[in-house]
Amino acid sequence: MRAAAAEPPYRLLLVDDSRPVRAVVRRIVERWGRAEVVGEAEHGLRAVELVQKAARGARPVELVLLDVEMPQMDGLATLERLRAIRPAPKVIMLSALTQRGAAVTLRALSRGAADYLCKPSAQDGSAFAAFERELLDKLELWGRALRRTAPGFGQRRATSKRIDPTRRESGPPAKAAGGTALGPALRAIRALAIGSSTGGPQAVMRLLGRLGPRPPYPIFVVQHMPPGFTRAFADQIAHSTGHLAVEAEDRMTVADGHLYVAPGDFHMRLRREASSLMITLDRSPPLHFCRPAVDAFLESAAPLLGRGLCAVILTGMGQDGLKGCELVIQQGGVVLAQDEASSVVWGMPGAVVQKGLAALVADPETLGQRLRQAQREAA
Repeated sequence: MRAAAAEPPYRLLLVDDSRPVRAVVRRIVERWGRAEVVGEAEHGLRAVELVQKAARGARPVELVLLDVEMPQMDGLATLERLRAIRPAPKVIMLSALTQRGAAVTLRALSRGAADYLCKPSAQDGSAFAAFERELLDKLELWGRALRRTAPGFGQRRATSKRIDPTRRESGPPAKAAGGTALGPALRAIRALAIGSSTGGPQAVMRLLGRLGPRPPYPIFVVQHMPPGFTRAFADQIAHSTGHLAVEAEDRMTVADGHLYVAPGDFHMRLRREASSLMITLDRSPPLHFCRPAVDAFLESAAPLLGRGLCAVILTGMGQDGLKGCELVIQQGGVVLAQDEASSVVWGMPGAVVQKGLAALVADPETLGQRLRQAQREAA
C-alpha cells in the first residue's frame, strides 16, 4: 500500500494527553517518511484549534491520531468538532486495551471515525512492533483514500476510475453453487456467517440494520478485533440493531435468532453435538496473521451446514475467508460479497469475487435487504 515517492507526505496531527505516547508515534512516523507531523495537541480543544487554523490555509490537516480519553475535551466530543470542519480530516482513534476504551472507540466509529488503533503495552516488544506496522498501514490506507476521494487535500489530483454512484450490484450473475438461482439459495439459508476486517464494524452494522432483528437462523460474525473489543462490538450490535447479540463462549449452544461474535484472540468454530450445534473456541495458530480468522470458522461450519450456510465477506485487507468460501461453495452453500465502491479495502471481498465465488456483489445495505427479502419469501 505504498504510494509513489513523488507524492507529498500526509499531514498528520497527534492528539494525546501523554507526551511519551506522542513522542513514540512521532519517531515512528518520522522514520517512515511518508507522513509529516504538522502539530501536537494534549487535549481536544487544542486539536480543534489547530485543525481549524490549518483548514483556513493551503495545507489542511489530513489525518488525526486522536486519543479516546483526554482532559478538557474527550475523544468523542473532539471527533464531533473535527468532523464539522471543512475540509474534514480522517480521524483514527487511539484506544487503550480496556473494556471502556473499546466501548468508546466503537461509538466513535459509529459517529464517523475512520478507524482505530490499540496502544501497545510498554513492556511487550512484539505488541509494539505490531502497533508500528498497523499504524503505518492505516496512515497509508486512509491518506491515500482521502486524496483519492477529496483531491483538494493533495497538491495534485489523483487519477482514478470513476465509479457510478447509482450502481448497486456488480460482478457475476446472481447464481449460487451449482448454477442454482440466487433466490432459492437464499431462501434455504439455515445460518449466516459474516466475515470482515478493516472498516468492518461499520459495514456489519449497515448490513444488520437492513436485515432486521431476529432472523429465523443464527448469525455468526468474525471481525478482526483484539480481546475486549469484540464484547463491546456485540453490545453495540444488540443496542443499535435489536439483534440478540453476544460475544461467543466455549461450548455455547447455538440458537436460531441469536447472533454470536467471535471473541478476540480466539478462533471460533462449530461442531455438532447430538442434534445441536455448539460453538468451540481455541487458540490454535493465527491464520492470515489473524485470530479470530474467518477461514477457521467457515472451514468448520461448511461441512456441518452444507447448502444451508450463507457466507458474507465484507471489507478488509488480505484474503481471509477465501479458502473458507471455496469450501462453502463445494458443500452447496452460497457466498455474498461487498462491492469495491462501498469497501474501505477491497481485499477480502475482492479475493472472493475475483475467484468467481460470489453470487451477489453489492453494498452492505443491499446485501441486508436481499437477505431480508429471502426471509419473507421463505416464510
